[in-house]
Amino acid sequence: MRHYERMTIMSNFSCYEILKSNAKKLASTKDIKLSEAQELIAKEASFVNFHELSKVAQHSPLDQRLMKAALGVSNLKNALYENGLYDEISQQLNDRLSGEVADTNAYGFSMEDVEVTDANYDNSTGVLTLDVSLTYRGEQDPGRTYLGSAFYLEMVIYLVRHNDKWAFAKEELEIHKIESDLDRYPMVERAIAKLKNSVGKYTPNEPPKGHPQILLRIIEGAGVALHRSDEKAQAELIPPRPDFFQYTGGYSWGYSGSGCKNLSYAIVAEVFNGNDRNIIVEKASLLLKFIARLNSKKEYTFSYDYIKNKCNA
Repeated sequence: MRHYERMTIMSNFSCYEILKSNAKKLASTKDIKLSEAQELIAKEASFVNFHELSKVAQHSPLDQRLMKAALGVSNLKNALYENGLYDEISQQLNDRLSGEVADTNAYGFSMEDVEVTDANYDNSTGVLTLDVSLTYRGEQDPGRTYLGSAFYLEMVIYLVRHNDKWAFAKEELEIHKIESDLDRYPMVERAIAKLKNSVGKYTPNEPPKGHPQILLRIIEGAGVALHRSDEKAQAELIPPRPDFFQYTGGYSWGYSGSGCKNLSYAIVAEVFNGNDRNIIVEKASLLLKFIARLNSKKEYTFSYDYIKNKCNA
């Protein structure tokens, strides 16, 4: 990873000072007067002249035109996606989380839902600090027990500008928080140990044979949702979908609260195998009406076709 611990090109790293420095370099390179170079810099940055640039810098030091000209981005949060930094973060996560990934039965992990929640640029040091949250998600091996397939991370990334490119100011990412989906949804974790023995013992509301199924089970008082390709196949847990509905609890049915909404989103995403937010939200709201009318103390088995029919009601 590219590494620049300390920058000493100038004592002040404001956009204005960076552009003044660029003007001096341009004057030297083109063998022109400094005032001419400053005018060229200003016009290239969409200012009428360098005087206007200077006035704007006094009142709005992070004006979008100034940032674009001096820092390469008009929005500081977008620096994360410059110069291959995104790919370097992904590669470092592959190395840093190799142990955690090995404890799952998932593969092909990649970054999803990346969000820069805050960005701060220090004029005195030239360091850009980005607060980043993301999901590091893999694909569950369908033939193995579900032991989690996603990690939710919060990290801080420090960048500096060098030779007109953003680079990492520190060798390693600062990961401040890492949480697996099993950590976030503990009721599912507690139920895993009992799933293997419990699945297959229940026969209420059995759908026609040979069809994919959704199973709603109660394990030690906790609602659990599973799916299987047919009545003879091994059932697998249906993971929650916090990307559609943010909720830290488990699944439930028989009322219209958050647990039922969580279940509706998870089932719809599983049955329709999609990530289109508009479609998922629409169908989950329809399914919720059905989920809310179920008996909270009973267990159920539904075919995919039955669920799809309820989502189209």
